[in-house]
Amino acid sequence: MNQIETCNAIKHECDQFLDLLATAGLDAPVPSCPDWTVAELAHHLGGVHRWAQLLVETHAQSPQRRPPLEVDISDRQALSAWFAEGSSAFLATLEAAQPEAPMWAWGKDQRVAFWIRRQLHETMMHRVDLELAVGAVVDIDPLVASDNIDELLELLPYAVQFQPNAANLRGVGSLHLHATDPGLEANGEWLIRYTEDGFEWAHQHGKGDVVLRGPLTELALVLNRRHELPGRTEVLGDAAVLEHWLANSAL
Repeated sequence: MNQIETCNAIKHECDQFLDLLATAGLDAPVPSCPDWTVAELAHHLGGVHRWAQLLVETHAQSPQRRPPLEVDISDRQALSAWFAEGSSAFLATLEAAQPEAPMWAWGKDQRVAFWIRRQLHETMMHRVDLELAVGAVVDIDPLVASDNIDELLELLPYAVQFQPNAANLRGVGSLHLHATDPGLEANGEWLIRYTEDGFEWAHQHGKGDVVLRGPLTELALVLNRRHELPGRTEVLGDAAVLEHWLANSAL
């Protein structure tokens, strides 16, 4: 996905989030983020947007503290307006940014492009969290869902700095992810193989010790631990290999 496509997708996710926030119970728990209420989820995501905007605007060369977030999260109108104002300014910054410009990031890609892509998946997954909280039907655009799985696999080796369990994704074993949606071709399959130092992966069909098979949206939800197994997926082979992966792959 290029910059325009990604920013358009972020805007769509923000709009969906705001639509859901308009009627969701602010004190309702978020099952996929068990320590948060709906209001706290909105406060978190709005804060992430403001932080990412600051990083990109300044081409930060090192980690920066998050700006203070002053809003009454018990006031729906105030919270929604605060979220909308922040997401609008955040999107304007991403749209005007130069993706190739160098800056700090916590992954391999040390460019502005890292943060544009990261914020799509951050926003999308928290939109999913809000849908789960209100009992709405969850769906993810196929291009976004496929890139979400790619990004997860790319970032996990760098996530050890804040998710130490990711270091356990090594050794012996292999996983094959197979999306059953029509027309995906190579973008709908992933083969992951453990190595002594971590894991390697590629878009390809191949035999794994375990296969996770199902709709692309469901694969993304399971891999991001938003749905529990089996959900709408089918697990074939050594389920313990998949369970080990899921237990150690949270971002």
